[in-house]
Amino acid sequence: MDPDQRLKHMEKYGVDVQVLSLVPTVLSGVEISEAIPLCQTANDAIAQIARTSRGRFEGIASVPLPSIGEALDELDRAVNELNLHGVQIFSNIHGRPLDSEEFFPFYERVLEHDVPILIHPVDRNGYELIKQHRLNIMLGWPFDTSLAMVSLVQGGVFDRYPSLKILTHHLGAMIPYFMGRVNCESEPAFVHYDAEAGVERPLVQYFKKFYADTAVDGWHPALNLGYSFFGPDQVLFSTDYPFGPEGGELFPRELIRGISELNISEQERQKIFEDNARKLFKLT
Repeated sequence: MDPDQRLKHMEKYGVDVQVLSLVPTVLSGVEISEAIPLCQTANDAIAQIARTSRGRFEGIASVPLPSIGEALDELDRAVNELNLHGVQIFSNIHGRPLDSEEFFPFYERVLEHDVPILIHPVDRNGYELIKQHRLNIMLGWPFDTSLAMVSLVQGGVFDRYPSLKILTHHLGAMIPYFMGRVNCESEPAFVHYDAEAGVERPLVQYFKKFYADTAVDGWHPALNLGYSFFGPDQVLFSTDYPFGPEGGELFPRELIRGISELNISEQERQKIFEDNARKLFKLT
């Protein structure tokens, strides 16, 4: 929560600009009547930090879904008045999937503003054992992100809104690893799955439309897999800072090293570290 401490770490690791978003647990389990002022307060605070940072910080909005009217109003205010550069939502909205028609007006307004959507995972509590051993965060969050991605694809959201830009946390979660199974290329029993899903193209083509950040907790093999799946134009540098060991320093250090060691061109590396984010968030 301390911008000065963040700036010290940014200087240490050569980070020029940090894009700030609200920690999702702030809104976890909050009633909509409380979520509305919380989102407004958070957006105001992030916008204030960005305005006074001389270009070192930029901001992402939070909106009080599932209340569509209030969410649209706050999105308008965040983009038009606060100059925030995107909007963060969660992998499920109070247990409802992201392809629910009630959220279509939100996607339409996002397209009007031409800003990206960031999907951050939240708890999925339908399985009692997942509440033990921090399994909800360790495995439940990537699982829920993957469910959200599949819902958006098979629910036809990309067919309905083909220019929607969606950034997924943790490098696409489970999708790159399980794409063979998701796309059913190796499952003869499921060869007609694409047609039955009601989408217009092979599933893999939709999943490659997602953007993905590099927040894989410093695990270098995941960087190789995610990059090979999403490609040079869809991967953005992100670290999960300020969370993690060593007061938040381990993940940035390891991810910078891991990206630097990828067997890719310097031009592609520049896209991950800077160019893709500047383009997606319209940063000068």
